[in-house]
Amino acid sequence: MVTLDGATKTFSTADFAVFASMLFVSSGIGVFYAWKDRKNKSNTEFLTSNRNLHWFPVAMSLMASFQSSVTILGYPAEMYLRGTQFWFVIFSATLAAVTAAELFLPVYYSLSFTSVNKCTIV
Repeated sequence: MVTLDGATKTFSTADFAVFASMLFVSSGIGVFYAWKDRKNKSNTEFLTSNRNLHWFPVAMSLMASFQSSVTILGYPAEMYLRGTQFWFVIFSATLAAVTAAELFLPVYYSLSFTSVNKCTIV
């Protein structure tokens, strides 16, 4: 990559080592849990981990799913361009997440749904 001042930036050995270790650790976690849970037969066991998963991995998974690179890069740009009125989007997204967690999740959990798509309106 060439910068504005003409300097060329490249990955160093340390950069490649960090990148490779991140890939290997992530892959290792996936392979370990796939091997550990290889006897799971049903979709319910696979999708909900038989409802035995601790709250912290679930919270981290939801946070990683919700936060995207567009969010990380886009929110500061929107705040810079549009000013503090963009805080309303952040507050409303937080309010929507809390509302969904308090109102809808207990209902889906008690009905043993593995997906919102299984819910049909009668």
